[in-house]
Amino acid sequence: MNERIKALVERAEKYAEETSTWRGDNTEWRNDFEGIFKEQFAELMVAQFDLILVNEYLDCVGENDKKSQFRIDRLRNRVKEYFGVEE
Repeated sequence: MNERIKALVERAEKYAEETSTWRGDNTEWRNDFEGIFKEQFAELMVAQFDLILVNEYLDCVGENDKKSQFRIDRLRNRVKEYFGVEE
């Protein structure tokens, strides 16, 4: 696993630890933690992919190309919609 993925895992773990609720049973807490972790990790991955798309767009076409901007915005929205990630 590369360092970037490890950093996202750490961020997702920290978020899950902070937001998991104790329900009196370690198994239930672990299930809650794992669900939150998976959701957060997926959102972080999609957000990172979105950032890559934005940076590639800016590097390739600049900020004044409206047609390319429309296309990249549409692609970003399609990716987020596909993975069920909201802004």
